[in-house]
Amino acid sequence: MKRERDMKHLLFVFFAAAAIVLTSCAHEEMAAQAPVQAGVIAKTGSSILLFHGGTVEAKKVFCPGEIITAYRYTNPYRYRPPYTATGAATEPIGKVQLGKYIGEHYIDAKVIEGNVKTGDIVEKGSAACLVMPAPR
Repeated sequence: MKRERDMKHLLFVFFAAAAIVLTSCAHEEMAAQAPVQAGVIAKTGSSILLFHGGTVEAKKVFCPGEIITAYRYTNPYRYRPPYTATGAATEPIGKVQLGKYIGEHYIDAKVIEGNVKTGDIVEKGSAACLVMPAPR
């Protein structure tokens, strides 16, 4: 009886120690990650990244040095033009100057006019890029 109770006590201590070790490791890993900056606003002169998905069409349409208008999607239930294919309205919020291509999926850009926010769209023709914050 005493041996069975001692074994249960030992197992409880073992699992409690394992739980403490595992949760402390997860906490350290999460603390080391950089915070996500949702809705970062890039003002005039700021650098941003544009995600274009690596399509051939986007690489043909977006030329380095070109200045393109950036748009922000607004409430889809407000009825005012211009409307997109999804029915959501967009409004121009600034202009960006395209830089060089970075890897397969990104274009470096600089805000020339207005305040561009993460999640805004840069459109030209049938191709579009998603605005991402520039790495620091």
